Amino acid sequence: RQILNVFGSEGNGWTEIGFSMPLDSGESTDRRIDPAGETTVLLAYSATMDNFRSMHVYRAAFKVNLTTGKHRPQ
Repeated sequence: RQILNVFGSEGNGWTEIGFSMPLDSGESTDRRIDPAGETTVLLAYSATMDNFRSMHVYRAAFKVNLTTGKHRPQ
């Protein structure tokens, strides 16, 4: 999947990362993302880590509707 509009920032003890990707990459190994359906979002974070390569203490998976923002734990 092609990743676009990558950005990040740090400040006041927070790190933010973001990106965009196409809903349909056209690749045979990718499934189309339906914005009105549920998409799995994985989150990993830790108050004491500033490292993308280390295991984060807190991990969560959510089902998110990208159109409404409604979400639930997976």
